[in-house]
Parts: sequence; C-alpha cells; structure tokens
Amino acid sequence: MLEETQRRFSQLKTVHEWFASLLAFPTSIHHQEVMFMLKNKFGFTKDQAKKLYSTFRSKGESGDNGDDGDEENNSVEPQTIDDKISMIMGYMKETSAKLDRIEDDITYLKQQVENILKRI
Repeated sequence: MLEETQRRFSQLKTVHEWFASLLAFPTSIHHQEVMFMLKNKFGFTKDQAKKLYSTFRSKGESGDNGDDGDEENNSVEPQTIDDKISMIMGYMKETSAKLDRIEDDITYLKQQVENILKRI
C-alpha cells in the first residue's frame, strides 16, 4: 500500500509540474481540455479516452454551426486574449489549490500507513 501511495504521489508531482509549465507558458487550452487530460491521466484507458475525446470534439463542432448554443458559448467565453489568459490562470490556480489539498491528503495517508506499519 505504501508503494501504491508513493506511485500516486509521484504521478501527482508530475501533474503539478505540468500545470506549472502551463502557467509559465499560457496557451489557448480550454478548461474542459485540461480536465479531460487530467481524467485521462488518472484512470481512463486509451480507448475510453479516445471515445471521450471524440465525443467532446463532436459536441464542440456541432455548437459552431450557428445553433443557439453558439450564442451561449460566445456570451460565456471571454472576448479578448487577456480575458482568456486571466480565465485560464484562474482555472490553473483553482486546480493548483486542489492539487495541494490532494498532496496534503497523500502526506496524511502516508503518515497513517507508517503508523499502522509500526504497530505491525
């Protein structure tokens, strides 16, 4: 169990570094794409990830055909690049805070595992 916890912690560290690199070089990645990548990293098989990705892309393309959903997307999405960057930075800060909480939970679990192993 300790090895599993350490493995997950190393994955978390990798994801945390990935987010740090995104913050250093802001791109036009949408929040949904970031969340898709995280979910893919933590539990979807390759086939499930492909299916989700194609579903996500097909939904995005259908909204671009002039439907009413397109007007909703335009009102929600920021219009300038600076607004988009600030929105992405906000999502990244939220995600970073969540990752920090997960790291704290992992540290707590590691301590609990060590205490249990000492008793055994």
